[in-house]
Amino acid sequence: MRGPISMTLNGSSRSFLFYHGGILDTKNCKPDLNHAVVGVGYGTDKKSGKDYIIIKNSWGKWWGNGGYAKIAADSDYYTGGACGILK
Repeated sequence: MRGPISMTLNGSSRSFLFYHGGILDTKNCKPDLNHAVVGVGYGTDKKSGKDYIIIKNSWGKWWGNGGYAKIAADSDYYTGGACGILK
C-alpha cells in the first residue's frame, strides 16, 4: 500500500461495532458492504501468522484501538475476508 486507500466493509456486525484490539477475524461479520473506512497499512502477526489490513475508522478515538483496527486479510469467510474487507 503506497498511501491511504478508500475501502468498504460490513460495519454493522457486533464484532466490528465493539472491536477494541487484536486482529478482527470472525465469521459473525457478513460481507455486506455498508461502511467506508481508510486502509492505511498491512502486516502479518508474528505469533499467529495471520495477515491483516490496518484501517482507520471515522468514529473517533474511542472506537477500536485509538480509531484504528486490524482486520484479517487471509480469511475467506463468505469469499470476502473478515467483514468483506477483501471485496
